[in-house]
Amino acid sequence: MEEGKKCPEKVIFLINTEFDSAAALALLLGNPRWQVLGIVASAGKVSSRVSAENLLRLLGALKLPIAVYPGMEQSLCADLDPLRKQLEPLPRGWPSEEALRFDDGFLPNATPGMQFCMLQKKPAAIFLVEALESAAGQVSILSLGPLTDLACALKLAPGLEKKIGRLVILGGGHRYSDISCAAEANFRFDPEAGATVMGSPVDKLLVPLDCGYSCCLTRGRLGRLTARGGVRAQLFEALCTPLFPLYRALGGMGEKGGIPLKAVAAACAFANEAVLASPLPYSVDVDFGGGLADGQTVFDTRRIFEDYNCRTAFSLDCARMEETLEGLLSEGIRGQSGRGEERA
Repeated sequence: MEEGKKCPEKVIFLINTEFDSAAALALLLGNPRWQVLGIVASAGKVSSRVSAENLLRLLGALKLPIAVYPGMEQSLCADLDPLRKQLEPLPRGWPSEEALRFDDGFLPNATPGMQFCMLQKKPAAIFLVEALESAAGQVSILSLGPLTDLACALKLAPGLEKKIGRLVILGGGHRYSDISCAAEANFRFDPEAGATVMGSPVDKLLVPLDCGYSCCLTRGRLGRLTARGGVRAQLFEALCTPLFPLYRALGGMGEKGGIPLKAVAAACAFANEAVLASPLPYSVDVDFGGGLADGQTVFDTRRIFEDYNCRTAFSLDCARMEETLEGLLSEGIRGQSGRGEERA
């Protein structure tokens, strides 16, 4: 490392890979600011298997050989609690798993055959324990999916939270929900995992749905952001474009109204916390009672309790968000040295 240059921040990404979250990850991968130790392909809107397949196609398009670890296919209590089951029926217009799968040839610049070489046999929770415990110093984590694998790792290795430098979480909502009348999808998939992680003594930054809906991306704005071209910009545009008809099917958004920047907001907050408008400490809990409020995030907005467990905000600073997006899109893609192990 040259004198005066900062060492890259060690990071692990957790992602349920569909269009929104993949667009967010495309902003960060290959950036010299971060040394990626590995990526967890978690289950959620799509299964862990499809999440891994989508993620590997993204890595193939970026030409980045980063190890991918398959997450748990079910929530923590799926086999223990008869109330813990997938939400059925899904909301009207909610996309099927097949609609969120990346077909061959969907992503520009993809290298056929390369992307599947980095899929690992090791379960994600074991990888998280080993990577965190063996790392020199602390590791930062960005979660763009349910928290099942991280919660499992924290239960497997008490004290593991001391190795996490900062944790940025996409999830929850105060004034907004999506997958049910009360809950956001990432927390609804595994409420117990959400409650476990939110209750852990980790430096947490929560990016709820409220932030994503405060700054929407129109087709015109997407075109302006990606006008300079380059692989990263091409991928970002390709991944955002399918979201317009998907949100139109959900009702009220998708074309003139634009698309909410949910996972993209979390990625930008990971890169620059200043994109959040006035983040403050809050006490946030997750309901896992199994009823209509299952997976709902409860924010102590009256700030009665002082045992704050995270920082959060309910809107974005749209000017800083635009500036951060432009900066991330303009970064070239540098190769990673994350070699895989136990290849499947």
